[in-house]
Amino acid sequence: MTESGNRYVSDEILDLAGARIFYLTRDPNLIEQQLDGIDIEPVVNNDLLDRVSTDTYPTRACFRFEPSYMAEHAFTGISLGPDKTIPPSSIKNAKFDILAAGKSFGMGSSREHFVWSLKEAGIKLIIASSIEEICRRNLENIGLPYITGDVEEIISQILIKQKIGFDDLTQNMDSITQQVVRQHGLFTYLSAVGNLEALPKPNTANHPMTGPEKIIAAHMGVDAVKPGDVGFVDLDYRVSYEIFLPMSISILRRQMPNSKILDPGTVLAFYDHSVLDLNFNAQSLGKQMRETAQQEGFVLYDGDYKKGTRGICHTVLNEEYALPGQILGITDSHAPTAGVTGALPIGMGSTEMAGALRFKKSKITIPESILITLEGHPNPSVMSKDVVLYIMSQLKNGEAANRICEYTGPALDYIDFEEQSVLTNMVPEIGGFTGWIRPNQRVTEYLELERKIPHDELVKMLVYSDQNAEYKYYVSIDTSKLEPYVALPGNPRDSWPLSQVLQDNSIDKNVNKVVIGACTGGKLSDWRAAAEILINQKVNPKIQLFVYPASTRVKNKADREGLTEIIYKAGGIILPSACGACVNFGPGSVSKGERAASTTNRNFPGRMGQGDVFLVNARIAAATAIYGSLATPEML
Repeated sequence: MTESGNRYVSDEILDLAGARIFYLTRDPNLIEQQLDGIDIEPVVNNDLLDRVSTDTYPTRACFRFEPSYMAEHAFTGISLGPDKTIPPSSIKNAKFDILAAGKSFGMGSSREHFVWSLKEAGIKLIIASSIEEICRRNLENIGLPYITGDVEEIISQILIKQKIGFDDLTQNMDSITQQVVRQHGLFTYLSAVGNLEALPKPNTANHPMTGPEKIIAAHMGVDAVKPGDVGFVDLDYRVSYEIFLPMSISILRRQMPNSKILDPGTVLAFYDHSVLDLNFNAQSLGKQMRETAQQEGFVLYDGDYKKGTRGICHTVLNEEYALPGQILGITDSHAPTAGVTGALPIGMGSTEMAGALRFKKSKITIPESILITLEGHPNPSVMSKDVVLYIMSQLKNGEAANRICEYTGPALDYIDFEEQSVLTNMVPEIGGFTGWIRPNQRVTEYLELERKIPHDELVKMLVYSDQNAEYKYYVSIDTSKLEPYVALPGNPRDSWPLSQVLQDNSIDKNVNKVVIGACTGGKLSDWRAAAEILINQKVNPKIQLFVYPASTRVKNKADREGLTEIIYKAGGIILPSACGACVNFGPGSVSKGERAASTTNRNFPGRMGQGDVFLVNARIAAATAIYGSLATPEML
């Protein structure tokens, strides 16, 4: 990967004289013209492509992280029409210098390959209406400048001035992030600082704080923090898996040769995402991670393509590790899952993890928070997936963007621990920084009974928000009035009441695959919900039903309760624990022309394959498998 420091900048100026701008537009024809070397007229904001996800860097391309390889695959997941995507090496060969995009650029996963591919393909500056949290941090950490705001106005100024100053690039950033950007990346900054203990810390006076703010303050070694404060937090655990850990190790060894990894026994390495994939490069990554984990003394959760893995990292963290008051750094955008325990999880990219491996710390700018209060008693047809999809349908104006989503309310007393984990797991789909659930009866029962934490010890761990803590937004939801929801193919935020979708004749509701699985939808509660619908029923002959347990613990409990037998007799295909189809790495992945209903968390184009995916709860998934198209249990 490109070394720190960039040939196209001075210390203060990004020289853009003669720069070629790539407008990522809604019009595929204009994209093709630009790829063919034709410069087009400036594109207005409304015509730029919004919600460009990191999945536009293909999942399978993540098996390798050589600079030239990543450059070849920049944006190769972007569709230019039926059965047509941006060809390999097109971005690099077109010699673009500036990328212009719309809102929510870089939404989705934490895959740092996405931003590296753009940098290695020659992009020197990204201009977007807005950039999502992990993508933004990844850009800062690898030294790829960006600026957000009115794209038309920004570009008009660049065309006039032919340059942009670093004061302009960093004017809305905190002091430490400004230095990271000016130093052209995280590791150059860390090397310049030398002693992390000498880093400045916030000097905020005591005041009412949210629970997450209290946790951050404790891990920064200060009395109080407020939104906008910045510093480095100590990490209780660092968690990664085969797609990212070898890349993080490579970055660390290149940037700081012979450096020691601090406290390796608190690094957890999982072989879970591609464990069922027989691709040589996937197997090679697994082998690299296994050897590194054994050499460095990491805790290794290994696996193989026949037996799967002990469990998906997010599930195992909740089952065995995460505790109230901890901070966990995880190379995955679904890191917030562990927020159900009262821990504060932080998603990060490979460069950020490389720094965390060396120093056991991570830079954080304290986000604002929103408080989501769940009222009422959810009816039996509604699962937490529906609650989250409803929230996404309501927060369409960026209310959750890059903020901590804190959940509370009496409805939590009726939602079991596993189901509450969906509320935090899907915070990235809402657009939030991370998720956190206030201590409640269902969570404390789980920690005491399942995790065997003595009551007196648990009470000391619990962190509560102060009564007068401040929130940017307050959201109240009467769960008793909710019904099952569905996210339409292409975007989890495109969520609607299922009853409304079933009545819309313009929507093709046929499916040929149903997937019940992943950290989001492979829990014991999902197996129970599916089995309740599938008992004494048969899967429709035109449907394949794939069922993944989120961990071997889930599978063992499902076996004891007879759930596995019910699903098997109905015609379901039972698979080993793995992320599998959720990331297009196993049975149930959706090929071109296919359509699936899935309990997973993300349905961006290319995420689960080249087909279309509806996101639903486990009861709806099971009913759909029987009926042959989107259906409710009442339709059977």
